[in-house]
Order: sequence, then C-alpha cells, then structure tokens
Amino acid sequence: HSFPTRRSSDLVMAIAGFKALKQAVEAVSQGKYPGKVIIYPQLDDLPLLDIHQIGDYDKAFEGAQINGWNREYEEKLYQKLKKGE
Repeated sequence: HSFPTRRSSDLVMAIAGFKALKQAVEAVSQGKYPGKVIIYPQLDDLPLLDIHQIGDYDKAFEGAQINGWNREYEEKLYQKLKKGE
C-alpha cells in the first residue's frame, strides 16, 4: 500500500489568539511557518505558539509535537483557557 504523504503546507504549524494575530501574520509572511497557522479569536490571550515547541507552553500538549495539532488538543486548549476566565 502506498499512503499519501502529508505536505508540510497541510499541517498546522502554529496557533495563536486574537492579540497575537499581527505577530502570526508577520511570521507567515516571513515564511517562518510553511503550514497553517490557526487563529482562535475567542482566546484573546493565547500567544503565538509553534506546535513543535508547544510542550514548553503546557506539558498537556506535548503529544501535538509528535502527532500534530488536532481536535483533541483544541478541546484541551479551550478547557485550559476557559478555566482561567
């Protein structure tokens, strides 16, 4: 069997909240992230986080460094940040 390879442009490379939008756009325009950057406008204070270093932000997300960003991590992120409100 041959499996389709995922291009880096298909992968989520970083995430950011609304306040980090400008920083995220600049990073993309400078070519820092070859894949997608997801902006969570409802999570104002989420800094720009590189998925490859997200375990440094919170150990609960270390698996995303290996497995990639997905809905499971997104739900954990909402739970973590909504508790802080």
